[in-house]
Amino acid sequence: MNKTELYDYLVQKECYDSSRLDCYGFSKGGDVRNGRSLAVGNMVGGFPFTMEGVHFNNSECAYIAGLFSDGTPENFAIQRQLAACTNGLMAKRGIRKPNEKKMRKDFFMFNIQWMLYVVWCKCVGNADFRRVLLAFPENSVIIEDVSSHPRSTGNIWGCCNDLLKGRLKTKKNELKSLGLGKTEIDRRLDALRLGEWSREGEFVGQNIMGKVLMVCRDALRIGTPPSIDLELLRNANINFFGTVLTFSKVPSVVTEPKNCFRRRF
Repeated sequence: MNKTELYDYLVQKECYDSSRLDCYGFSKGGDVRNGRSLAVGNMVGGFPFTMEGVHFNNSECAYIAGLFSDGTPENFAIQRQLAACTNGLMAKRGIRKPNEKKMRKDFFMFNIQWMLYVVWCKCVGNADFRRVLLAFPENSVIIEDVSSHPRSTGNIWGCCNDLLKGRLKTKKNELKSLGLGKTEIDRRLDALRLGEWSREGEFVGQNIMGKVLMVCRDALRIGTPPSIDLELLRNANINFFGTVLTFSKVPSVVTEPKNCFRRRF
């Protein structure tokens, strides 16, 4: 796909029939289906990488750094916090949310390409993450499953399966009535979500995050970087830790990635 076709693919609304398609919906970092880890979400730790000379512990922190890339001293300080942060959820709640007034107003003009760039850099910079992503079957559909975690942007970055959502809610109430604790309830619900209920219902939404991951998976398989719109990113004048990024080319995977170094501030 060229960059225009790729953008159109990423933003179009989807309806995945899980009874016909091989759908892998990830919701939590510990999700496993058919023996395969589904630890591909931005919040998941354990896959550090270096992007543009800066070490990040997770891709959520790297993505949020683009929100605060206008070059002001205040936003440099926020970016440094993000580079030091080890928890994606904490970055979202404890760094992004309190600083919402300092975010770039034009971020959503380039955020999808920025997300694709971030996740691809994670693929390039972490061999373990590449292995997890490449372990998904070739024709499988990767979905950020927001059925049990509704939020305002859920159906943009992921998909909701209303049938699954209803069944999980009913089962949760049933298990609560039996006096089970939260940990046991979650364990049983996860087993159903990832097991016998994984092939029922339709996942509806744009699923941008899932498609970004599939684009990166397919790019890794064929050995060619995805068609990221570098011109759009260049025109955004992203000031990344004191340097305006030039985006001269899309990074490529090398056979044996060099050890990440931590940039010092």
